[in-house]
Amino acid sequence: MTTGVLVHSEGTEIIIFALDLSEMKKLEMQFRQSQKMEAMGRFAGGIAHDFNNMLGVILLHAEQALVSTKDKSLINKLQSIKETSHRAARLTRQILAFSRKQAFEINDIDFNIIAHDMQKMLMRVVSEDIKLTTQLCTTPAIIRADQSQIEQTILNLIVNARDAIFHGGKINLQVSNTDLTDAQISERALQLKPGNFFTLTVTDDGCGIPKEILSHVFEPFFTTKNKGSGTGLGLSTVFGIVRQTGGDISVESSVNNGTSFNIYFPASQTRDFKTHESKGSSLPYLINNQNILLVEDEEQLRIVTAELLHMKGYNVIEAKNGKEAFELLKSTNLEIALIITDVIMPEMTGPALIQYINKHYPNTKIKVLYLSGYPEGELERYGVKQDSSYFLEKPYTTAGLLDKVGEILL
Repeated sequence: MTTGVLVHSEGTEIIIFALDLSEMKKLEMQFRQSQKMEAMGRFAGGIAHDFNNMLGVILLHAEQALVSTKDKSLINKLQSIKETSHRAARLTRQILAFSRKQAFEINDIDFNIIAHDMQKMLMRVVSEDIKLTTQLCTTPAIIRADQSQIEQTILNLIVNARDAIFHGGKINLQVSNTDLTDAQISERALQLKPGNFFTLTVTDDGCGIPKEILSHVFEPFFTTKNKGSGTGLGLSTVFGIVRQTGGDISVESSVNNGTSFNIYFPASQTRDFKTHESKGSSLPYLINNQNILLVEDEEQLRIVTAELLHMKGYNVIEAKNGKEAFELLKSTNLEIALIITDVIMPEMTGPALIQYINKHYPNTKIKVLYLSGYPEGELERYGVKQDSSYFLEKPYTTAGLLDKVGEILL
């Protein structure tokens, strides 16, 4: 805002203009923050690619070892490695979801199971002098959402509660079943329709939030934490996730009396929830000595994947990048049934390899399976979509890989 003042001084009139730069500075700070978050997103994507490659090696070796051993103590250790690898993969998806780089997988999920599985991690997030308790719903709490987003929501709320407690205190996480009426929706100022909801409530006995700023807590870049202690994106991320699932969120707080966040997720109506993870592949394998060209620049992942395919009767030709793969195709007369290729590699990318083959061998109909640990936003630059039938996300499991190969070669 610009203001002008007319000043009279010894017969001279001077007009003084003042320009309020506070709003401009605020916008500049927000712009810089958004640039920083975008850079963090790109950095997270690169980290995820390398991390998912390493997780893939660990996971596939653990699964192969589980099949080949009968030692009970060793089986327990290998099972722990496998489960930890899955948790690490979910953590990577959380990071990518925060950076807005991860494709969402909407499924029926049980809130109880997620909250239960996260307890150990959440205990490490809060300090030792904070008591964290969890109360689960007495019935399955099935909602339709992306699991990594729900995990991120819980984590953000627990971290927010932890930061509100200075020395000792309590945090309670509760999952409950709620039937909301018109009157209750109006009373809590929710943008919902009456119906059945599963409620996530996170309550702390910390410093609380002053009434005059309570309405701002979900705004991007707004934070009450000390400079350098928060980005102001935690609660705004939670708000966005909740709204995307068709739910809503309310907050109650007062200074020195703690804070309570209540999130209402619509109960799923699709009823396609599966209570147990598939224990093995359901597809038949076409093992008639079919030739598969495996193109992967991560050596250890390429080796273990090739071993896995060999065990199922496939002939595997290995290449460390697209350029080497194309030279192999030119120098061999083998009929290739399937090319399994990483998307982003040095020398020549997977999509570039396929384009090159189609150009030089237009009459060849080779099927393709793309692999990648990069986020969707990065893959789209190469014309690859994560939700397609010819894509498998890293880290993949033994059953996941063989199912996908069997499906493509049917």
